[in-house]
Amino acid sequence: MPCAHAGNKMKILPLNCVGFSVGVLLGCTCAVRAMDGPAGTNTLAQEQHAAECTQDRSDIDFVAMPDAVEEAIDHLSAVLLQGTGSLQIARLRALVSFAQIITNHGLPWKLRTRWNSSGAATVSALEVPFHACIAFSYSTNIPDYSVLPCSLRYTEDAPDSTAVFLRCVAAVPASNAITHDAFLCREETTPNPQSGTSYTYTTRRHLIRAMIDGVDVLISFSDMQGKSSYALRGVPVGPPENDVYYYSERTGTNLRGLQWVKPRMNLSRSLVVWAPCGSNHTAFAAFSWVNAGWRKLNVTRTHHIYEVLQKILATRHVLARSPAMTEANTAAVVARVLRMSTNQINDTYARYCAYVKHWRDIERSQTGLTSLYQPNSLNSIYDENELARMPFHLRQALVVQEELRTLRGTPTWSADGATTNKPARAGWSRFLRL
Repeated sequence: MPCAHAGNKMKILPLNCVGFSVGVLLGCTCAVRAMDGPAGTNTLAQEQHAAECTQDRSDIDFVAMPDAVEEAIDHLSAVLLQGTGSLQIARLRALVSFAQIITNHGLPWKLRTRWNSSGAATVSALEVPFHACIAFSYSTNIPDYSVLPCSLRYTEDAPDSTAVFLRCVAAVPASNAITHDAFLCREETTPNPQSGTSYTYTTRRHLIRAMIDGVDVLISFSDMQGKSSYALRGVPVGPPENDVYYYSERTGTNLRGLQWVKPRMNLSRSLVVWAPCGSNHTAFAAFSWVNAGWRKLNVTRTHHIYEVLQKILATRHVLARSPAMTEANTAAVVARVLRMSTNQINDTYARYCAYVKHWRDIERSQTGLTSLYQPNSLNSIYDENELARMPFHLRQALVVQEELRTLRGTPTWSADGATTNKPARAGWSRFLRL
């Protein structure tokens, strides 16, 4: 079934995506006018200013989600979260139509507030046929973190996930039939570029496969179970677009005046709709709701969520443009790394550590370039002892991500000269000012 077109040509992001729970963009875009101090010494003025910073200030011209789509989301919520009734084909049609209409693509969509959480959505067409797209995205041999280093540090699916994938992804549904199953997944996010916060949590991922009026559809709905861990701090290492990070064991944020807070995600839910869009494209619609902050303050707004969605889509765009990133090639790289011995992983991990230290030294030699918005540079939180304590499975994940960058022809910390080259001032001072 082809996508519906209007007369004007709209921007389409050709991506090859996987399901995800979005890591929250926790933080404000103006500096907090207070000095750091122990938690017991922070003033009401700090709290009030932090609240001011969370207002939905953005130059993004959001478009309200159509009522029919909001009603379809209400239906999914009632069935999947509240256990009320059963999934109905007629109640899901609006979601599929919305994803397939080309004129909806590339627009910033704002969702109704749900569960005391702001929400955003984005829609695009992926330049991959539907069945190939979902096979890659939900392959049991390709963990989510391996292809989404922009948002995920690590993921681990429950053992029953394989059966769910076989039932909902591998099998084609009968006409006007619905197949639904779910499994648990543990996720760790990468540090947020503004706040430096990263989280660990468990999510329940629902997969729904349906044949709606002859259109084969896959829907993924992720629901974080309980609250996340308290945030740990981290920072990008090198150019932010490389998605390489230093992970600190310190709690808090990298926001001026707010290093003392202990934020966490109170709620994170996401919905992804996949459907054919012509013979060689896949319609993709991603929706996300997040509530995160500290005490009773939710500091996450629509534009924060949307910016994270766009970052993930940009990553998908890069992957889709790489001919080497086939399901077979990607799975082979993951398998090869997971077969590496402990010594091999540790030897490779040592190159990552050297790369982090190299960039720490660059920042330390250029004090004063760090922006007002992120005063804590890599130099501020770097700790060799923390690097030495990183668990083995997280070292493996770093190696998997780097080997896939190498497969695409864009290695970072493993590249020749990665720890000796010094970028020109004009290039890397931009990075330090982010």
